[in-house]
Amino acid sequence: MNLISVHIPKTAGTSFRLILEDVYKKETVFQDYKEREGNVLTEYEDLDKPRTPIVDILTGHRVVHGHFATRKYAGIFPEAKRVTWLRNPVSQIVSYYYYLNTRPLSDQSEPIIKLAHSLSLLDFARLPQMRNQYTRFYLRGYALDAYFFVGITEHFATDVADLATLLGWGPVQLQHVNRTTHAGYHKTLDLAVMEQIHLLNLADMAAYTQAVELRALRRRQGRAGKETSGLFKNTRTTRVDKGSKTEALP
Repeated sequence: MNLISVHIPKTAGTSFRLILEDVYKKETVFQDYKEREGNVLTEYEDLDKPRTPIVDILTGHRVVHGHFATRKYAGIFPEAKRVTWLRNPVSQIVSYYYYLNTRPLSDQSEPIIKLAHSLSLLDFARLPQMRNQYTRFYLRGYALDAYFFVGITEHFATDVADLATLLGWGPVQLQHVNRTTHAGYHKTLDLAVMEQIHLLNLADMAAYTQAVELRALRRRQGRAGKETSGLFKNTRTTRVDKGSKTEALP
């Protein structure tokens, strides 16, 4: 196993998965999503279950990528590098809310989709499962410096190039997919609402701030902040919002 990739929703994880499939070949990248039909690893969301059967299940795979807590793979695949991406938590929640509102609503819809359709943005952000998602679930029990690489979604293109340099991938193809397209997402949002969402996620804000600082340190030290031209092939133009330094917004 080469990589264990923790995909926090709306942090460019789908775009990153396509890169992983390009680098390692699609058949060797296991998608560990609880909602994915036929995922035999769903039962191991119960962290009290022994981890060792997972090793046999993933025989022949080089990467596991999905919406899971890092601790799901604790104690197994010690050789695998743990990676994840973080985004400003306020932007992440806003994007997730409007993304869910683009999903069809029916009696069979996942509960989180039904909630997004029925609640305002702020009420959605107030849901216990939406608050401090990073530190409460995905990263719980792990310091950020325990990960081989923590990318910053707002610097997706640059950080993908940095990771490619670190892992010796060679040229990679950037694809920006699964973007939030809801009309409300592109409107100017109420600053008071944004501040409330910020206050609801102080632990995640602290983790994000630390991740940005670790990124700056990594690049200053030259660990991956070298010249990265030529590492992208057939790269699509990324959208840069006016007044923002964002390189890619999923």
